[in-house]
Amino acid sequence: MQITQEELGLLDLETQQKILAMTQEYEQASKVKNELQDFMNKIYANPQVKQQFEQVVKQVDPNIQLPQNPVENYINPIKKEFEEFKQEQAKKELKAKLEAKARQLGISPEEYTKVDEIMVQKKILDMEAAMEYYAAIRDKSRGLTTSVADNDILSSVSKQAEIYDLNTAKQKAMEKIRYLQNVEMR
Repeated sequence: MQITQEELGLLDLETQQKILAMTQEYEQASKVKNELQDFMNKIYANPQVKQQFEQVVKQVDPNIQLPQNPVENYINPIKKEFEEFKQEQAKKELKAKLEAKARQLGISPEEYTKVDEIMVQKKILDMEAAMEYYAAIRDKSRGLTTSVADNDILSSVSKQAEIYDLNTAKQKAMEKIRYLQNVEMR
Protein backbone atom coordinates (compact mmCIF):
# COMPACT_ATOMS: atom_id res chain seq x y z
CA MET A 1 0.00 0.00 0.00
CA GLN A 2 1.45 3.31 -1.05
CA ILE A 3 0.93 6.66 0.55
CA THR A 4 0.30 9.59 -1.74
CA GLN A 5 2.12 12.91 -1.32
CA GLU A 6 -1.12 14.51 -0.10
CA GLU A 7 -1.53 11.87 2.61
CA LEU A 8 2.13 12.19 3.56
CA GLY A 9 1.71 15.97 3.89
CA LEU A 10 -1.01 15.47 6.50
CA LEU A 11 1.37 13.61 8.80
CA ASP A 12 3.87 15.09 11.21
CA LEU A 13 7.52 15.39 10.10
CA GLU A 14 8.83 12.48 12.19
CA THR A 15 6.19 10.07 10.81
CA GLN A 16 6.88 11.29 7.27
CA GLN A 17 10.58 10.52 7.70
CA LYS A 18 9.83 7.05 9.10
CA ILE A 19 7.50 6.29 6.20
CA LEU A 20 10.04 7.51 3.64
CA ALA A 21 12.78 5.43 5.29
CA MET A 22 10.53 2.35 5.34
CA THR A 23 9.63 2.92 1.67
CA GLN A 24 13.30 3.11 0.75
CA GLU A 25 14.03 -0.06 2.75
CA TYR A 26 11.14 -1.83 1.04
CA GLU A 27 12.34 -0.75 -2.42
CA GLN A 28 15.89 -1.87 -1.57
CA ALA A 29 14.61 -5.22 -0.25
CA SER A 30 12.52 -5.72 -3.41
CA LYS A 31 15.56 -4.98 -5.54
CA VAL A 32 17.68 -7.48 -3.58
CA LYS A 33 14.89 -10.06 -3.75
CA ASN A 34 14.65 -9.68 -7.53
CA GLU A 35 18.43 -9.94 -7.91
CA LEU A 36 18.48 -13.07 -5.74
CA GLN A 37 15.62 -14.57 -7.74
CA ASP A 38 17.49 -13.92 -11.00
CA PHE A 39 20.64 -15.43 -9.45
CA MET A 40 18.72 -18.53 -8.28
CA ASN A 41 17.17 -18.94 -11.73
CA LYS A 42 20.67 -18.94 -13.23
CA ILE A 43 21.80 -21.55 -10.70
CA TYR A 44 18.77 -23.76 -11.31
CA ALA A 45 19.12 -23.42 -15.09
CA ASN A 46 22.40 -25.36 -14.95
CA PRO A 47 21.82 -28.88 -13.55
CA GLN A 48 25.44 -29.33 -12.51
CA VAL A 49 25.62 -26.01 -10.68
CA LYS A 50 22.20 -26.67 -9.13
CA GLN A 51 23.41 -29.98 -7.70
CA GLN A 52 26.58 -28.39 -6.29
CA PHE A 53 24.57 -25.51 -4.84
CA GLU A 54 22.13 -27.87 -3.13
CA GLN A 55 25.01 -29.90 -1.68
CA VAL A 56 26.62 -26.80 -0.21
CA VAL A 57 23.34 -25.58 1.25
CA LYS A 58 22.67 -29.02 2.79
CA GLN A 59 26.13 -28.93 4.38
CA VAL A 60 25.25 -25.64 6.05
CA ASP A 61 21.74 -26.73 7.07
CA PRO A 62 20.87 -30.41 6.52
CA ASN A 63 17.21 -29.83 7.48
CA ILE A 64 16.52 -27.08 4.95
CA GLN A 65 13.80 -27.72 2.40
CA LEU A 66 14.89 -26.17 -0.86
CA PRO A 67 12.11 -25.04 -3.17
CA GLN A 68 11.95 -26.38 -6.68
CA ASN A 69 13.10 -24.06 -9.40
CA PRO A 70 10.12 -21.97 -10.54
CA VAL A 71 11.28 -22.51 -14.11
CA GLU A 72 11.01 -26.29 -13.57
CA ASN A 73 7.55 -25.80 -12.09
CA TYR A 74 6.56 -24.11 -15.33
CA ILE A 75 8.45 -26.33 -17.79
CA ASN A 76 7.78 -29.79 -16.30
CA PRO A 77 4.01 -29.72 -16.87
CA ILE A 78 4.58 -28.48 -20.42
CA LYS A 79 7.13 -31.26 -21.04
CA LYS A 80 4.71 -33.85 -19.66
CA GLU A 81 1.87 -32.53 -21.80
CA PHE A 82 4.11 -32.54 -24.89
CA GLU A 83 5.23 -36.14 -24.23
CA GLU A 84 1.59 -37.21 -23.82
CA PHE A 85 0.75 -35.42 -27.07
CA LYS A 86 3.60 -37.19 -28.90
CA GLN A 87 2.43 -40.56 -27.56
CA GLU A 88 -1.15 -39.87 -28.65
CA GLN A 89 0.05 -38.83 -32.11
CA ALA A 90 2.15 -41.99 -32.41
CA LYS A 91 -0.85 -44.11 -31.40
CA LYS A 92 -3.06 -42.35 -33.95
CA GLU A 93 -0.47 -42.81 -36.70
CA LEU A 94 -0.03 -46.49 -35.85
CA LYS A 95 -3.79 -47.02 -35.74
CA ALA A 96 -4.23 -45.32 -39.13
CA LYS A 97 -1.40 -47.39 -40.62
CA LEU A 98 -2.86 -50.64 -39.30
CA GLU A 99 -6.36 -49.73 -40.45
CA ALA A 100 -5.02 -48.97 -43.92
CA LYS A 101 -3.23 -52.33 -43.97
CA ALA A 102 -6.42 -54.07 -42.83
CA ARG A 103 -8.42 -52.36 -45.60
CA GLN A 104 -5.75 -53.36 -48.15
CA LEU A 105 -6.07 -56.98 -47.04
CA GLY A 106 -9.86 -56.86 -46.78
CA ILE A 107 -9.89 -57.38 -43.02
CA SER A 108 -12.97 -55.93 -41.35
CA PRO A 109 -12.94 -54.46 -37.83
CA GLU A 110 -14.94 -57.50 -36.70
CA GLU A 111 -11.99 -59.70 -37.70
CA TYR A 112 -9.44 -57.80 -35.58
CA THR A 113 -9.99 -60.16 -32.64
CA LYS A 114 -9.11 -63.10 -34.90
CA VAL A 115 -5.88 -61.36 -35.89
CA ASP A 116 -5.13 -60.81 -32.19
CA GLU A 117 -5.76 -64.51 -31.52
CA ILE A 118 -3.34 -65.47 -34.29
CA MET A 119 -0.70 -63.13 -32.85
CA VAL A 120 -0.96 -64.93 -29.50
CA GLN A 121 -1.22 -68.45 -30.91
CA LYS A 122 1.61 -68.10 -33.40
CA LYS A 123 3.65 -65.71 -31.24
CA ILE A 124 3.74 -63.08 -33.97
CA LEU A 125 4.83 -59.72 -32.60
CA ASP A 126 4.28 -57.68 -35.77
CA MET A 127 0.62 -56.74 -36.25
CA GLU A 128 1.02 -56.21 -39.99
CA ALA A 129 2.60 -59.65 -40.42
CA ALA A 130 -0.23 -61.17 -38.38
CA MET A 131 -2.77 -59.43 -40.62
CA GLU A 132 -1.05 -60.77 -43.73
CA TYR A 133 -0.97 -64.25 -42.25
CA TYR A 134 -4.63 -64.09 -41.20
CA ALA A 135 -5.70 -62.83 -44.62
CA ALA A 136 -3.78 -65.64 -46.33
CA ILE A 137 -5.38 -68.29 -44.11
CA ARG A 138 -8.85 -66.76 -44.42
CA ASP A 139 -8.65 -66.48 -48.18
CA LYS A 140 -7.17 -69.95 -48.52
CA SER A 141 -10.10 -71.40 -46.58
CA ARG A 142 -12.45 -69.57 -48.97
CA GLY A 143 -10.57 -70.90 -51.98
CA LEU A 144 -9.13 -67.48 -52.80
CA THR A 145 -5.57 -66.22 -53.03
CA THR A 146 -4.23 -63.21 -51.15
CA SER A 147 -1.57 -60.92 -52.48
CA VAL A 148 0.12 -59.13 -49.67
CA ALA A 149 1.49 -56.45 -51.97
CA ASP A 150 -0.67 -56.36 -55.10
CA ASN A 151 0.65 -59.13 -57.36
CA ASP A 152 4.12 -59.09 -55.92
CA ILE A 153 6.63 -61.90 -56.22
CA LEU A 154 5.70 -63.30 -52.81
CA SER A 155 1.97 -63.56 -53.46
CA SER A 156 2.24 -67.11 -54.78
CA VAL A 157 3.67 -68.20 -51.42
CA SER A 158 0.25 -67.81 -49.82
CA LYS A 159 -1.36 -69.94 -52.56
CA GLN A 160 0.42 -73.13 -51.63
CA ALA A 161 -1.56 -75.62 -49.61
CA GLU A 162 1.10 -76.47 -47.04
CA ILE A 163 1.47 -73.14 -45.18
CA TYR A 164 1.09 -73.95 -41.49
CA ASP A 165 2.52 -70.87 -39.89
CA LEU A 166 4.33 -67.64 -40.62
CA ASN A 167 7.76 -69.24 -40.41
CA THR A 168 6.84 -71.69 -43.16
CA ALA A 169 5.55 -68.81 -45.25
CA LYS A 170 8.80 -66.91 -44.71
CA GLN A 171 10.87 -69.97 -45.65
CA LYS A 172 8.88 -70.50 -48.83
CA ALA A 173 9.24 -66.81 -49.70
CA MET A 174 13.00 -67.00 -49.25
CA GLU A 175 13.09 -70.08 -51.50
CA LYS A 176 11.19 -68.16 -54.20
CA ILE A 177 13.56 -65.20 -53.88
CA ARG A 178 16.64 -67.43 -54.17
CA TYR A 179 15.10 -69.17 -57.17
CA LEU A 180 14.38 -65.83 -58.89
CA GLN A 181 17.88 -64.54 -58.10
CA ASN A 182 19.36 -67.65 -59.70
CA VAL A 183 17.13 -67.23 -62.76
CA GLU A 184 18.24 -63.59 -63.15
CA MET A 185 21.94 -64.53 -62.93
CA ARG A 186 21.66 -66.95 -65.86
